[in-house]
Amino acid sequence: MLQTLLTLVALSGCIVALLSAGDRQAVRHISGVKLVVEHPAGVHFLDEQLVREMLFSRRHIDPRKLVLAGLDAHAMESILTSNPWVQSAQVYVDAQRVLHVQVRQRVPVARIFEVDGNSYYIDAAL
Repeated sequence: MLQTLLTLVALSGCIVALLSAGDRQAVRHISGVKLVVEHPAGVHFLDEQLVREMLFSRRHIDPRKLVLAGLDAHAMESILTSNPWVQSAQVYVDAQRVLHVQVRQRVPVARIFEVDGNSYYIDAAL
């Protein structure tokens, strides 16, 4: 009976400790931002400054004041992939609270010129 009681108390203590650690972590700010823009084939239609502008400047967000609990990585990925030059985007926070943003740029395979003077690029996915 005593062993069961001690086991329940220890288990309860562990659960409380885990929940309070998660709450404290949620109110902490991110410690930094690491941006990586992959440029396959040496084509540079995107750069780190444009990615920062898309995620932070246009939305009036100071990345130094971002709180982990208020961070929506999926929304950030959606913002990035809405750009026609972005092939894929990954946004995540690591254990050191660093926000990682990895963007892969599309590679154009042809430039189309229209009769009216407009032009556009197409990639392998058209």
